[in-house]
Amino acid sequence: MVETRKDIVKFIRNIIPSDIPETYPVIDMFNSIADSEKIRKGVLAFRELLYMICDRLMDEEELYLSSVKKSRATSFHPSLPVSFPFLNNLKSILYNLGYHGEIDNNSNTLIVNDIGLITSTVGVDGRKMKAKISTPKLIDALKFLDSIGFEFVNLNLDIKPSRMAEIKSIEIKYSMNVDLFVGIKVMSVAQEKLFAKGKHDIFLRCDYREIMDQVIDSYDILNDYLKPLDDKVRNFVLALHRRYTNQNLTCKVDVFYLGVRVIYSYGNNEVWTFSASHNSGYRILIKAQKKNMYLDFIESFPKELKEVISRGYGCNKKLFAEACQKGCHGYSFLLDEAILKIGGNIQTWLDMEVECLKNKGKILSTSS
Repeated sequence: MVETRKDIVKFIRNIIPSDIPETYPVIDMFNSIADSEKIRKGVLAFRELLYMICDRLMDEEELYLSSVKKSRATSFHPSLPVSFPFLNNLKSILYNLGYHGEIDNNSNTLIVNDIGLITSTVGVDGRKMKAKISTPKLIDALKFLDSIGFEFVNLNLDIKPSRMAEIKSIEIKYSMNVDLFVGIKVMSVAQEKLFAKGKHDIFLRCDYREIMDQVIDSYDILNDYLKPLDDKVRNFVLALHRRYTNQNLTCKVDVFYLGVRVIYSYGNNEVWTFSASHNSGYRILIKAQKKNMYLDFIESFPKELKEVISRGYGCNKKLFAEACQKGCHGYSFLLDEAILKIGGNIQTWLDMEVECLKNKGKILSTSS
């Protein structure tokens, strides 16, 4: 379980794409904002801003971050508005600036004609929530943005909260990178227009893939999410990806709140999943449903692996009095160096499961 907001900030930084190509086609719907080259530069600038925000929050944890409110709900699906309000305020303000602001290219200024528009808190889908950012918290967040390069041209950040109502519009500059406002606007529009189930927080993750006018190889997406892992562990997971997509398993990327899953299925049957989440780390989840058909193979596995299999899977907290390991989605294995010792066994296990699914419960041969 996350004990400080620093942990969630580190996780968010890790799921922001580290390798954004310099050239890619952009969906036509964004052409009214800027040309494709300007958009690509803007997205890169926005990614760098998010990195800067995350680094600053982690470096100055005591100033900006404090312990998380623990509750049953936020333990499993962290809610930024409830558990991480300062970070959510920053996200909401930036989103609102991008979505409601107008860019003056002559002065490289972002103008919002109604300051009240930036006080709406924003959910994972980009839609406004009922709660508003209070004036004192709004000023705190704007001061943070000021400290990382934003210039609020017509707003004195030492203003008394009671006088904020007098401010009707705001003008903002960011001289560190004049392309930033285009990136913020493009990603906020992407959040609003392209959000769908399994595509939470497009804006906060700077998911440039959503604005690309081309199909992206799932291998590249997985590789991006695996970047924080050791090279050998990453290559192990990528090899499993290749092996089972070559065997006609479908691959679906699912982002729910701040959890990432890459789900591999044969027909309607989930077989295994790569999972990354703030509270259970990076894992492989195996949803084996045919294991009784190949128990003789399982008997050849190492003792510790057989013990995991024999106890079954389910909610770790309810069944085993353990911290969340995503056990409700399958047998759960942490992706660290220990996984390499049983990697061959896991591949054999998956081979048997897939063969049973393909042949309706029959093992016809031993996969290599």
